[in-house]
Amino acid sequence: MVLGFAATLGATALVFREAGFVIPIILYLFVTAIGTDYNILMTARLREERKGGRSPREAAALAIEHAGPSVAAAAAILAGTFGALLIAGVPFFAQIGFAVTVLRF
Repeated sequence: MVLGFAATLGATALVFREAGFVIPIILYLFVTAIGTDYNILMTARLREERKGGRSPREAAALAIEHAGPSVAAAAAILAGTFGALLIAGVPFFAQIGFAVTVLRF
């Protein structure tokens, strides 16, 4: 998570030379909030599979198989939504849109 945050922040600083102090704070909030949501979804599915009597390895594989597409779809939708901010015409929104879009992919 830290490497993804650092890479996204670096890419945003390269593209937008005037990236200010607020961008890292907002980007960090997105990294932690969205990552936590995805982890909760995967963990809940993993627990369901374990309660069903599956081994940890099998439960993890099934959790990824069943919850993975939902997580991927949510990430794609979020990236597309924030990608639209790139054409908003407001530099701050463009920076946030770029950073969150890059972060998701």
